[in-house]
Amino acid sequence: MSDYFKPTRCKIGIAMLALALVFAAGWLRSHVVADQVSIRIGDDRLFWLISNDEWIGWADIQGGATNYPESSVSYWNSIPLPNHRNGGPFSGIDHSWDWHMRGYLILPYLLIVIPLTVLSVWLLFSKPRKPKSEATRG
Repeated sequence: MSDYFKPTRCKIGIAMLALALVFAAGWLRSHVVADQVSIRIGDDRLFWLISNDEWIGWADIQGGATNYPESSVSYWNSIPLPNHRNGGPFSGIDHSWDWHMRGYLILPYLLIVIPLTVLSVWLLFSKPRKPKSEATRG
């Protein structure tokens, strides 16, 4: 059994499966609470990672972010979902202050978990090709 984990493809497969499990746990958590992780960069720049209602989103916010009270430090905010159920991926978040998004990405967890799982299963259970011998090459 220890020979099974020696190839690099199996190690990558295990790492991808672990990553898929982390995203699956986030997917399940997103049914119950909306999470917002804010990381402060510089004077007026924030990175947001938002998980809500089966979606995960990332936003790079610059300019005017100093008007947001919690923007002076990095923080993690969780909001129970029944209060914000029908608002979409960014419901329950205060948008009343002036800011500019430099970039954002919103994806359903489904588009992350399933490809990671399928690729990790392929890496773990497929057999590597055997190299062709010199006699069959030429």
